[in-house]
Amino acid sequence: MFHSPTLTVEQSDSIKSREYSFEKVVVTVELSGDEVEEEIFLVFRNEGEGIFTGLTYSVVGKIDDLKVMDREGEIESKVENRGKESVIRCEFREPVGPRETYELTMRFRSKSFVITNNYGMRFSPTYSFDAPVRDFDLKVIIPRRMCVSPPISPPPDKVYSSGDDLIFEWNVSDLEVGNVFSTTLGYEAKKEDEYSPLYFLFGIILLSPVTLLLIRRERRKGRNIIMSLLLDDERIVIEEIIKRGGVIEQNELYNVTGFSKPKISRITSDLEERGIIEKERYGRTNRIRIKREFMPML
Repeated sequence: MFHSPTLTVEQSDSIKSREYSFEKVVVTVELSGDEVEEEIFLVFRNEGEGIFTGLTYSVVGKIDDLKVMDREGEIESKVENRGKESVIRCEFREPVGPRETYELTMRFRSKSFVITNNYGMRFSPTYSFDAPVRDFDLKVIIPRRMCVSPPISPPPDKVYSSGDDLIFEWNVSDLEVGNVFSTTLGYEAKKEDEYSPLYFLFGIILLSPVTLLLIRRERRKGRNIIMSLLLDDERIVIEEIIKRGGVIEQNELYNVTGFSKPKISRITSDLEERGIIEKERYGRTNRIRIKREFMPML
């Protein structure tokens, strides 16, 4: 089953017009096992002469704990179940007249949006709108106890951490009527001993060959993705290795970073264990090298 939301706006009976748009739609999804917590923030704009009184948001699957708010607080809303489909209906606090805008936020939970199989879990939404969307953002939050896994498509525009969470973000400008935005993100539960921010990196490394190629082609994006997943001290070490063409002697790392020998030893051992760098004995020290598959992205 695929999560396929559709957003429409309701009008009064006086003037029927489809002259409206969404200046901004931001969908924030937090994945927690097979449950999804979703928030939709939108800015609706009346482009014509009609009067708009409410909004309808349709999804495939059952939803719980619906709450709809505008700037002044919670507004009237309800959920209608139509077979496998849930239809959210909400009334604007005041009718939206010509050239006016209205901001709205919807929040709810669901266990119907995630596909689970022997390989893990997959979140595969397809968003469609019956009016133009000037700016569409999808943010998917992977909590600490989960990790990403293939497939991940299309490549995210941004990946960053917030506390212990990892956030994937896609942005689309000028989404026209009839166009849809689809994405697929695989993830799975982690074991207790895998609770490290670097474990998230395996979700990037294990992308399909086509997706990995796209990230390599967009070198800046690939670099940002990888660097954003490293701890601060690990990022400093990797940056120093990159400055020297991808290879450095370990005793030189002590000098350029100012870190102690035990700290450099621990950081490089962690990076080696996770397959990001490799070490080779070089006289009385080690030669540290970023692994070949990472260099095109850095």
